[in-house]
Amino acid sequence: MSAIVWAGIGGVVYGSTIATLAEAGIAQIMIGASAVRDATPFCRGRIIGGILRDETDALFRDRQRG
Repeated sequence: MSAIVWAGIGGVVYGSTIATLAEAGIAQIMIGASAVRDATPFCRGRIIGGILRDETDALFRDRQRG
């Protein structure tokens, strides 16, 4: 999210949550996109979450590990 803010991109759309990735065993920084945006006084980009959540969650859960 920090890179998105600095690049001046107006928003982000995502499917899976940080919690879902962590549950799938994928290490995460536990700071959400909204927290980063809200801590940035010059950015009020739009954040839309949960888009195609079931599909993206399955991709992370069912991925090949190696």
